[in-house]
Amino acid sequence: MTTRSPVVASAPGRAGLLGNPSDMYGGTVIAFAIPRRAYVAVQPAPRLRLLALDADLDLTVESSDDLRLAAAPSGLAAARMGEEALAEARRATYLNVLKAVITAQGMRREQIELRCWSEVPPGAGLSSSSALLVAALHATNTWINRKTPMHHFAERAREIEFSRMGITCGFQDFYATTFGGLICMDFRDKANWRGPTIDPLATVEPLLEPDADLPFVLAHTGRQRDSGETHRPLRSRWVEGDPDVRAAMRALGSIAREAKRDVLECNWPAVGAAMKAAHRHIAAVGGSGSIVDALTAQAVRLGAYGAKLAGAGLGGTIVALHDDPAWLARTIVEHGAASAFPVLHAAPGVRLEPADLRVPSHGSPSPTHV
Repeated sequence: MTTRSPVVASAPGRAGLLGNPSDMYGGTVIAFAIPRRAYVAVQPAPRLRLLALDADLDLTVESSDDLRLAAAPSGLAAARMGEEALAEARRATYLNVLKAVITAQGMRREQIELRCWSEVPPGAGLSSSSALLVAALHATNTWINRKTPMHHFAERAREIEFSRMGITCGFQDFYATTFGGLICMDFRDKANWRGPTIDPLATVEPLLEPDADLPFVLAHTGRQRDSGETHRPLRSRWVEGDPDVRAAMRALGSIAREAKRDVLECNWPAVGAAMKAAHRHIAAVGGSGSIVDALTAQAVRLGAYGAKLAGAGLGGTIVALHDDPAWLARTIVEHGAASAFPVLHAAPGVRLEPADLRVPSHGSPSPTHV
């Protein structure tokens, strides 16, 4: 066992401002990294050990069988479970990201300990699992001295979640958490998922300076959901050629491209109008859900220029745009949101943290709300 110093990496959650989920269909997405992060620490250990601190999970890896992924409850099985049982079943999957990264990196025989914890609530539509995966990939890359260009890094992270973890996912989460900031991402010619060495890399444009003031609010519906389960039906309909889904995805990408100028000019009323239009398109094909539709409508009644789902839909979180984000964050909780907070600046992307960063105690409660 070595005496190396620990390596700690973190990556932010993200919120989709415009265009999502057209990143799965060759579209364009404008998204911003949020000031809540996932963390992974790597340090020497007698044998491979994986810990999810905020889920109170601790696994010493004795064989390759220990790196098999825990099955996540889905579909009818999840629907039949009570909230507590479903939460416990999902908690058991929290080590899946670390298992998948260790396997993908060929590190099963490493004498290391990986600890993860997160400020990004699971199932909130804020890219909690992708942020954790990106942080884990950066931490392990650093540990084995592997340097990867950012675009290739984002693609590799997505490939791990899609191919190794079997999660239906697009590309924006991995690019947004890797690059950080408020960015426009063009995913043209990436709709058919031919593979990271065949499909073109995304085009990533930072739209505003890192310290630019933002008028955003993230509000949680109070309902957790699995993003892969949410995306899968729409993806199946798109593959089968459903004209409504295909038209909606084209429209969502077009709205994001047209609104890029308004974001650059901080023309927030125009951006809000684009958000409303985008939400109508995704709601029309069943991609948002009644609880999301109700909360977006409430945000607009409270004076938001616009509001829409921030992630996969059918629960999770909405993003709203308001002249007084702090006021809206307080007030929308009084009008039905489970929780809310303003986002006044976009967060930086994946990065290394100080090796002596304070690590939460084992068994600390995981966040349940934004």
